[in-house]
Amino acid sequence: MAQSFTNRGWMVIGLLVLFYGCTLLMTFFIGRKNENADGYMTAGNKVGFGISAGSMTATWIWASSMYASATSGYTYGISGPIHYGLWGALMILFI
Repeated sequence: MAQSFTNRGWMVIGLLVLFYGCTLLMTFFIGRKNENADGYMTAGNKVGFGISAGSMTATWIWASSMYASATSGYTYGISGPIHYGLWGALMILFI
């Protein structure tokens, strides 16, 4: 026996149409802007020194750096993380 389409089914279809319609409108509006890849990659040359230095530091110190410090502590004892952190702190000062 075929059931009729319920209110829930129409609501799902309506939400999908709304979502894809909004996505299409955003695509049209973004497509009209005069932008290029160079401006996107360099943020229009509007990123200051502090944000740049913070970004470099954050990408340099990540999870594997913490794991390597723990591994060197396990391998070399207390001097392992100290030496590992010393050189890391020195690099942060250079940044």
